[in-house]
Amino acid sequence: MDKDLAVAMGNAARQARHALQLTQQQVAERLDVSAEFYSRMERGLAFPSLELFLRMLDVLEVRADTLLGLDATRPVAPMAVPLTSLADSREVRYVLAVLQRRPVSTSRFVTTLLKEFERRETAGKRARRQTRERRRPRSGTPDQH
Repeated sequence: MDKDLAVAMGNAARQARHALQLTQQQVAERLDVSAEFYSRMERGLAFPSLELFLRMLDVLEVRADTLLGLDATRPVAPMAVPLTSLADSREVRYVLAVLQRRPVSTSRFVTTLLKEFERRETAGKRARRQTRERRRPRSGTPDQH
């Protein structure tokens, strides 16, 4: 376990919980976990599963980068690998720089998160496209009146 990441996530979760004026017990109930386990996460002694991490984003009303402790106030280190134009933003450079300094397990965790977000985004786009196609009248087919 990446202790620094666990502590950063715990601190971010605690700050978000305080901002919402919730107790650990209230957050734990909303996440469907024990108050003890949630407390361990806030203290940096446990990591959430991917599904729990995603629920935490909703319950604590924060973005993933915030919960990962990757705030934009830290300076961005120079990148060893050039970025593509798609990823040429200050936030992306910062996240990539932080990940390069973290253990491989952290990179795997973040990669898993990104894949899950991409999967959900793709599924959402597909559903929206199918909805638009169903609403669109088909040309060349006579009306059945």
